[in-house]
Amino acid sequence: MNVRTDALARDTASPLNQGMVYPLHRVFMFGGQGCHYYQMASHLFLTHSTFREAMLRLDLIGQRILGKSVIAEIYRKDKSRSDDFSSITFTHPSIVMVQLALVSTLAAEGITADSVIGTSLGEFIAACVAGAISDTDLLAAICDQALLIEQFAGQGKLPKGGMLSALITPDERDALLAEFPEVAVAGVHHSRHVTFSGDTWVIDALEKSCQQRAFLYQRIAVDYAFHSPAIRPLKAASLASIKKYTTGAFTLPFYSCATVARCRVIDAEHFWGIVESPINFADTIDLIEASATGATPVYVDLSPSGSLHGFVKQHLGAFRAKQVPVSLTLMSLMSNDTTQYQAGVLTLKRLAKAYSESAIAQPGPQDTTLVNHSMEKTRTSVVGNNPAKNTALVFPGQASQRVGMGRELFERFRRQTEIASDILGYSIEQLCLEDPQKQLNKTQYTQPALYTVCALQYLAYREDNEVVIEFLAGHSLGEYAALFAADVFDFETGLRIVKHRGELMSSANAGSMAVILNYKAQDLQQLLNDNGITSIDIANINSPDQLVIAGPHQALEAFEGIINSLAGTYIPIPVGAPFHSRYMQPIAQDFERFLEPFTFRPMNKTVISNVTGLPHQNETLKSQLVKQLYSPVQWLDSVRYLMGVAVDEYVEIGPGDVLTKLTTKIRNKCSPLVLGEKVIRQVPGSTESVESKVARQPAKDGLGKAFKSRWSRGDEFSSYFGLAYPHVLTLSEDNLDYSFIERAQACGHLAFQAVPWTAEAIDSGSLDSILWRLGAKRSNDSGCVGVAITHSENDKVLFSKVLAHQLNAVALTGVYGMTTELVYYRVISAYQGRFSSTPQKNKLFIRVDDPRCVQGFYQKLPQGVLERLHLQGRIDAAQFEFAKNIAACDAIILNNEEHDLEALMGINRLRVEHPELDIKIGIEGALSAPNDFTQGTLSQIDFFVSSELNVLIGESFLPGLIRQTLFSASDAFIVDLPDPKTIHFGGRAKTYITNDPAIRQRGGNAHGWLSDDQRPTLCRLLPSNYLAISEWLKVQFVNKQPSLAELSSALLNGV
Repeated sequence: MNVRTDALARDTASPLNQGMVYPLHRVFMFGGQGCHYYQMASHLFLTHSTFREAMLRLDLIGQRILGKSVIAEIYRKDKSRSDDFSSITFTHPSIVMVQLALVSTLAAEGITADSVIGTSLGEFIAACVAGAISDTDLLAAICDQALLIEQFAGQGKLPKGGMLSALITPDERDALLAEFPEVAVAGVHHSRHVTFSGDTWVIDALEKSCQQRAFLYQRIAVDYAFHSPAIRPLKAASLASIKKYTTGAFTLPFYSCATVARCRVIDAEHFWGIVESPINFADTIDLIEASATGATPVYVDLSPSGSLHGFVKQHLGAFRAKQVPVSLTLMSLMSNDTTQYQAGVLTLKRLAKAYSESAIAQPGPQDTTLVNHSMEKTRTSVVGNNPAKNTALVFPGQASQRVGMGRELFERFRRQTEIASDILGYSIEQLCLEDPQKQLNKTQYTQPALYTVCALQYLAYREDNEVVIEFLAGHSLGEYAALFAADVFDFETGLRIVKHRGELMSSANAGSMAVILNYKAQDLQQLLNDNGITSIDIANINSPDQLVIAGPHQALEAFEGIINSLAGTYIPIPVGAPFHSRYMQPIAQDFERFLEPFTFRPMNKTVISNVTGLPHQNETLKSQLVKQLYSPVQWLDSVRYLMGVAVDEYVEIGPGDVLTKLTTKIRNKCSPLVLGEKVIRQVPGSTESVESKVARQPAKDGLGKAFKSRWSRGDEFSSYFGLAYPHVLTLSEDNLDYSFIERAQACGHLAFQAVPWTAEAIDSGSLDSILWRLGAKRSNDSGCVGVAITHSENDKVLFSKVLAHQLNAVALTGVYGMTTELVYYRVISAYQGRFSSTPQKNKLFIRVDDPRCVQGFYQKLPQGVLERLHLQGRIDAAQFEFAKNIAACDAIILNNEEHDLEALMGINRLRVEHPELDIKIGIEGALSAPNDFTQGTLSQIDFFVSSELNVLIGESFLPGLIRQTLFSASDAFIVDLPDPKTIHFGGRAKTYITNDPAIRQRGGNAHGWLSDDQRPTLCRLLPSNYLAISEWLKVQFVNKQPSLAELSSALLNGV
């Protein structure tokens, strides 16, 4: 039986499938030539000090040998990821440096390899990580080899060659080899992925044959025929060079793709074999699987492209039993390095924790992006025509043209029509109304025609409607009509620009485009990655489930077959070029030169950029228009931004209703793009600029730098308030329960009790009685008691009572800014507590529902209000001076029921801008562990606030035997559990435990999509906090699978 068959046979009976758990075994994978690109790991280099320091140290070694900085070449400002990067002098050492630096960065996180594997040059790196050669010697040897290759090529001793990878069947591979016997198989990464190597002429011929056969392929960015006999002239010199360096035995299991074996030692001959021998990646992975007795391998791809991760998934499948991922990647050509790295580290740590507790966690696919996890519907709105509303005008782009468009406009705006015809050299009216030459769908004619019709329709709208418009957006070409409406240029100038743009774009013929339905952008990109397709770009993100892709014809045709075999829909677009993709960069340079002499006026309205989905800035407008040619159209984010600034009506200016439909879909399905990060936009009618706020990617100096291996902010919050846990509990005023307060306090929590602030409660004295009892409970070794109050006209009376009863903390809701009474309370309470030995005394929490309100409290106390209070004699001189430098509050609670990670990251930006304030940030909502905890810790939240906690069966860190019991439960199984609405320890509520796979699969967030009696929850209780539930259950059932009755009894009685 061969290795692969043996592994498959053994997997059927593996302990994973029997509910048993083997130790986690991390296999680090390193890539070679072909995984590199300009700007690889640039985000990590900027944001992660460990990675940067490792890169700089290695760069000094390279400089001593090469006489040049490799870092300076990788991060050239004039180069983008899509630019050709094939100079082996730099590619060889850069591949080594980036992956070795990543190893150092992981080590700082406490993550190390249990075994290693590398492909091509990556096998050299694997040998270093496994201890056979030092990183200094390795990099020096690689630099020597690069110089040797350049020297031999320059002397004519080493012929130029190439390499090509293709997604084909074994039969198709054999057919190509029969047609081109001069070609060598350089590597097999999985059953349908093969890499060929050979002289340049034969690889050129092979590429042409692949095109004719409609195979999906990619030329690798190398100039030599590695992994073939063609590289043999270099052997003697290379052996002599490598022998200068010390090599030894391995300290980790090292698996060689050159020999398909686990090696104990390595020598110069083996190093040369790596260069000339084919890459047997698939067979070597099979060997690791067969050797993994008593361990569960998880393959970690450290290559910059992330391609090895895709190969492993294709070869072994995406998940093992219980949803443990087979592999994950830490970098990707198509994503932000820092985000991808953090996602990978998070998954590794969650897996390590789960396995160390003998429980298989469900981390979910690690490639899920950490940006904006909330895309649920937050409000229903209709694109209407109500002048009283806050209105935005939207302008459609290419593909909305049709014969007959503008019929009612040309006569009305005869002067502009004649000007357009003069500029274009043909009748614009005849083209739009009759199209006698069938030219309207040709790009060079479509674009000026659409621009003209949209511009004229805008003039008509302006004349016919007395509406003040501040916001404009256009889809692709429509952006130029929007800029005309914002008075950036006059009608004629805009037409001349659009005419030239259309002519340039019509000259591009490198491919085409297609609409993809039923896929989100991250899922589609992952599908492309998993299939090794790197020649297709996402060109439009039109709505949550409508995308447009662009690329070469052959790649699109091949991908159509993949999409049609899955759940997606593929619709070809009849255009002659792959617009909004990397293939438009050559014409973008011509367009940039064309735009240079034009002078644009400042925008008098806010225009949303296609490139960013955010407002244009005057100073970068030209560069953004150039980037628009080769960047995806961010229509989804453009509309979400407009939603975030309270636009509630969208009027489409132009032919058709394409944007109306897209905008309606986005508004019905998506949340607004919430506020947070500074964006400069022009004030209408002014040359001055003001700051808008919008949350985008986490700040380079915020999330990237602050991410640590543990939740340090939670520890700081607990210490700051004298708590055991960074968890705040809340009880509503109709659930006043002093016993609960005592128990929560004893557990080390901060507990807020909402109290009635009615006039009747105040007059009757019941409020004073409640506050007295709560105040009496304020002292405790750990834990804290506070009151939750709602802003009202009685604030002055309420605050005075709170001060009188010396409560630990106050949580105020329903307030949208620092009122005079709130400022007064803050000054007096903070002044009273400034020398207190009790850390949590007189703390002020502000609860907000809208992230846009956070900035109003994340500041110092307003100076004007302080001065007024001082003049009125309500605060004295000492209090006035003290208050000048204190923050408006101690903590802000954000209601995050929509799970908007982007909102949290935007708020995190305030920390960077105002580090002196140190205001704590918490999120409120029903918690479903561990997703919410992951979300909060990643976004650097300090604490959680909850009135209920849902422990999901499939997602939790519960012991495997307990989880197995719950998964086997009948759908009819119902158990009484503590009250889910308040975590009240005396109450009972029925909770439904389901084994329905569809429900369990949808249970990742468990908010809002099922009624309370249908959610696939284990329980909603809180003996101390979520993590303690897992620990407590493990103690109850050590190495024992409980029955449902035992489990139910334990949950009810053991707390």
